[in-house]
Amino acid sequence: MSANQETTSDVKSPVSSDDIFIVGIGASAGGLQALEEFFKNVEAKSGLAYVVIQHLSPQYKSMMLELLAKHAKEIQFYRAENGMIVKPNHVYLLPPKKNMKISKGCLVLYDQPGGLNLPIDIFFHSLAEDKENKAIGVVLSGTGTDGTLGLRAIKGSGGITMVQEPSTAKYDGMPQSAIATGKVDHILSPEGMPPALSRYAKGLKIKIQHPDRAPSSYEDYLTKIIFILKKSSRVDFSQYRRTTIVRRIEKRMNMNQITGIEEYLEFLQENSEEVTLLFQDILIGVTRFFRDKEAFECIETTIIPQIFINMTGNREVRIWSAGCSTGEEAYSLAILFKEYIIKNKIDGLLIKIFATDIDKEALKHASAGSYPESIAADVSSERLNHFFVRRKDRYIVNNDIRNMVIFSCHDIIKDPPFVKLNVVSCRNLLIYMTPALQSRVISLFTYALNEKAYLFLGGSESIGEQDNSYTTINSKWRIFQRNEGRHRSILREINTPLFQVSDSQPLYSIESKGYVNVDHKIQDEFLRRYSPSGVVIDEMNEIVATFGDVNRYLRLPVGKTTLDLVRMCREDLYGTITMIVHKLKKENAPIKYNNIQIRDNNRDVVINIAAEPFGTGYRKVKLYSILFHEVIVQENPQITTVGIQYETSDHVRDLELELQYTKESLQSTIEELETSNEELQATNEELLASNEELQSTNEELQSVNEELVTVNNEYQMKIDELVQLNDDMDNLLVNTNIGVIFLDKQLCIRKFTPSVANLLNLIETDIGRPLQHFSFNFDYKDFYGDVEKVLLTLVPKSKEVKTKAGWNVVKIIPYRTNDDVIKGIVVTFVDITDYNKIEQALHRSQKMLNQVMSLRSAKGELRPMRILFVEDDPSYVKYWLNSLQKERIHNDVQVVMNGREMLNYLQKKGKYSDAIVPDIIFLDLTLPDMDGLELLNIVKSDDKLKLIPVVIVSDSKDEETMKKAYALHASGYVTKPLDVEQLQAIIKKTHEYWCTIVKLPDSDYA
Repeated sequence: MSANQETTSDVKSPVSSDDIFIVGIGASAGGLQALEEFFKNVEAKSGLAYVVIQHLSPQYKSMMLELLAKHAKEIQFYRAENGMIVKPNHVYLLPPKKNMKISKGCLVLYDQPGGLNLPIDIFFHSLAEDKENKAIGVVLSGTGTDGTLGLRAIKGSGGITMVQEPSTAKYDGMPQSAIATGKVDHILSPEGMPPALSRYAKGLKIKIQHPDRAPSSYEDYLTKIIFILKKSSRVDFSQYRRTTIVRRIEKRMNMNQITGIEEYLEFLQENSEEVTLLFQDILIGVTRFFRDKEAFECIETTIIPQIFINMTGNREVRIWSAGCSTGEEAYSLAILFKEYIIKNKIDGLLIKIFATDIDKEALKHASAGSYPESIAADVSSERLNHFFVRRKDRYIVNNDIRNMVIFSCHDIIKDPPFVKLNVVSCRNLLIYMTPALQSRVISLFTYALNEKAYLFLGGSESIGEQDNSYTTINSKWRIFQRNEGRHRSILREINTPLFQVSDSQPLYSIESKGYVNVDHKIQDEFLRRYSPSGVVIDEMNEIVATFGDVNRYLRLPVGKTTLDLVRMCREDLYGTITMIVHKLKKENAPIKYNNIQIRDNNRDVVINIAAEPFGTGYRKVKLYSILFHEVIVQENPQITTVGIQYETSDHVRDLELELQYTKESLQSTIEELETSNEELQATNEELLASNEELQSTNEELQSVNEELVTVNNEYQMKIDELVQLNDDMDNLLVNTNIGVIFLDKQLCIRKFTPSVANLLNLIETDIGRPLQHFSFNFDYKDFYGDVEKVLLTLVPKSKEVKTKAGWNVVKIIPYRTNDDVIKGIVVTFVDITDYNKIEQALHRSQKMLNQVMSLRSAKGELRPMRILFVEDDPSYVKYWLNSLQKERIHNDVQVVMNGREMLNYLQKKGKYSDAIVPDIIFLDLTLPDMDGLELLNIVKSDDKLKLIPVVIVSDSKDEETMKKAYALHASGYVTKPLDVEQLQAIIKKTHEYWCTIVKLPDSDYA
């Protein structure tokens, strides 16, 4: 396998990698400074992993790793290698000459291809696929548009996107391009990004309960949130998969640091901007030009030729791209059809592509037809030249392709479909809908397609129960062909989007399994004659069943066909019905309105309306019944006038029709103006085309400039480091008071410190002069000879010399570079005058100590151990003395009765002026005049006495007192009575202690 082939077969996925948030950071020109600011503020244990992707010249050895590692000491930096497992609190940098992806938590490296290279987009796309909602994309300073499409992919997968605030970026091309997509969650300075990332990654561990197991309160909150979205955007998400809705709500709650769904509902009600952001998050806008190239190759080679073969007299090809997002897929289809027409020289054929979406902002981008230069990764250079116009760092769809596509805002759930279509492309939209809604949408497509026309779905979608209506063309890429013949069930599925209603089954069952079969003729006749007129509606106000004669109360609306009860009711019942429906859903209890006057067949009629919940229908959808009762009018009845007068209603309807006509005329005028504008744009295309070659050259220069800027930034950082190191060295040499002379190979002075100036009579202007030209003020006769000898032999030389001020150690050593090359000599002068004085004092002290503390007599024999007992109880003293005499342990023993007497003995005062310093002291803890611990502190604070071991003798063992004694450096702690064995062991240890202190050979003491 070649080096440039991508492979993951030999990569093993770590078990815990699913829980890791991975931050992909893209940077180009000016990105080094931003990266430094970023990593200066990264927490040591944030739990995040970081992957840095930067534009690098293949011939340049990057110093990025070393430069960034200085700013985050507790984070480990690595240059990425193939198969490396991504771990938290680690940073991985893209090496030169390589592109990188991530798969199963492991890095995959391969050689850069020729031509335009977009390493940031490549990594971001793979990160979105691998980590989904745990992917985080960050775009920093740089020129061009690399990273823009990758951020869109991360956003579509549920991840987080961040972009450097353009005003803080050295080059704002990449940040501005990313922001223009509208898919950026945060726009921050580099130092502000790490705290925001940590807050998101640590999060609040927000988890809304799963819809299948959620209590009714959660469901109520979710329903209310969906209603707020519908009210704001007029898009109903109630039949989208709850798991998708819940995941997006959790993300927004986490980003706003909100812990409860009820709190988030209040937040939505108070912040219209958050409603917009949630709406944009729910809309999945992941698309690319020729996404899934093999699928489009099948369209190009199989489907398009067959469409033209199947055409008879019709000279129009109609295509519907549903859920087109920002238009890449619609334009991709337009390019394929245009290429086929050009290749086969087909004239007089009209291609219409209806591209629809509910996202108005995405449609604005699609209608503009302007895309970043990074689309070159998906669109061949030949197609870019033929079907796009280059303007700066953007590619604009040319008029030939743009005129083939008609963009419009269209809700596939409630708006009528386009018809007589040759192709319907709806990719990766159905997967976000419930099965009921999927079934309805597929039925709608079946209705809209011509016979033998084609349906193009996403890789994870299917046609479900409509498989008898289609023939599979390509199972992998979900391409199907519409079978011949019409299916009546399709119309019923379209008219009842969430239910299965037929003429023979007019009523819902209260149970969730389906409907009561009321097919018997007697039952139908009975209901027709004696039941009141009424309807059953669902949660969306759509009529799912009628009974009795409801034609007196309902009308077929003008314009688009609908089963919405509110839109179908009479004008004079509009207000009443609207109020009833609203109150019925809110209170979920029976409602009744009496004596409502309407006009029927030129006469006034009084009716009562009763409404109540009607259980649940198919797929557990809530149902409501509304019954109409005509009242026999008595004399002077009290009439409740709720409706609008009939004549006024006719006038209002006429005004509405006139307004509708005006809107259509205005729309037509706008389209004509847009057409004129496109013609003007076409006039400019020739001028713009002439600049393409110059722009291409400019792109190459810009790319080279980016690499040069990166190199320059790294070198500037190195220069700053060297300046700082030089300053540090100068300060070190000046402030250490160590004299240093640097000599070159000719023994000429290169540099020296101020401390050595007086020793060799040097001044600043002496740099460059030979060492032998100077006299020196220290006693070192063969100084010059030793310097020359060290240069020849490379053997260092050290010597103590006498100076006027004292003593110095002169060291002569070779000067070696990092490459172990000898470049001269270094001579150091270290003042050791104070050290010599201290050494002499220590020598005198040691001599005195040996004289005082010697354990041997003048004849070389061991002398008796000198013991001082400090005890106020004579009985204990007598016991100890008798014990020592009985065991024939011969020692010099002295006894004192109190603390004052002990101090006088040790300090040789009064009658103790000739006292001998003891080898060990046994000190009673409780004395009549002073505390034993206080006496211990006095002894250990005296430099002349502190070496004497002191053993504390106590009446009882107290842990706290023992700790205090040892803290004051007591040698032991014993309790009374002290037996002979203990005394003998302590005396032996004391002997060993003093032998160690005075460096005498060890021996047993008897």
